[in-house]
Amino acid sequence: MLALGLFLAFIIGITLGLLGGGGAILTVPVLHYVLDFPVDVAIASSLIVVGLTSAFATINHARSGRVQWRVGLIFGAASMLTAYGVGKVGKHIPPTIRLLGFALVMAAAAYAMLRGAYKAMRAPAPANPGATATPSAPAALNLQGLIPLGAVVGALTGAVGAGGGFLIVPALTLMAGVPMHHAVGTSLFVIALNSAAGFAGSGMWHSIPIETIAGVVALAIAGSIVGSRIAQRISAAALREGFGWFIVVMAAFIASMEAPRQLGLTLSAGARGGVVATAVSLAAVGALLTAQRIRRQRG
Repeated sequence: MLALGLFLAFIIGITLGLLGGGGAILTVPVLHYVLDFPVDVAIASSLIVVGLTSAFATINHARSGRVQWRVGLIFGAASMLTAYGVGKVGKHIPPTIRLLGFALVMAAAAYAMLRGAYKAMRAPAPANPGATATPSAPAALNLQGLIPLGAVVGALTGAVGAGGGFLIVPALTLMAGVPMHHAVGTSLFVIALNSAAGFAGSGMWHSIPIETIAGVVALAIAGSIVGSRIAQRISAAALREGFGWFIVVMAAFIASMEAPRQLGLTLSAGARGGVVATAVSLAAVGALLTAQRIRRQRG
């Protein structure tokens, strides 16, 4: 299972570099379900993996001018405070409740991202597509809502070990007016800040298996390099759609694994394998559909 876990760590890095989030959504299940970490240790360890990988991926995005530092600092300052505070009390929340609540929030974020993506795709094409486009002025940023949104994302980070990228990206694009590709880079910066604060508040540093986590971090960083390069070649609408479907799949996976536990049921190894296989299949179908849409757009 260690080999599978390390392979999935590479996928985690690609996800972070490509989407600016989603890493912890993969990291916690991988550490818990594949590498058999206890839930609390998996959550704390995920903050190390996601924080370090996000910090490295931020550098790659910053080199291309896709990080809005002012927005990231405002959002990050608010989220770090609640990440640290909730991290101190989050370990007292029953693990299954934490993960099921996480899945519900993921579903809401997916709805917002998919709605925005399809709205952009239905927008009328330019009257003269062959003409050279005139650069438009950047949209005015709405910074007023960043502090409460940051506080909510930080609370989630401290409670369930998520860097919050699946909430940060929609918040920056849909509520603060940040362009999608800039939201990805800025999200990575905020995730690195959140993860550091959440880990500091968790008090779990003595339980972390350093050797295993070091391997996971190394492969995740390698994957983030690949993901950040791919992100430069995908349209914002397609990126948003792929991100939305990715969250749907992972929310369904977590709910499928945790709901039986809440009902007092125990899944057999075969049933767990079936859930994992279904999640992987759905993710593959979503990736293929998104790739086809990208090809049609390039047309």
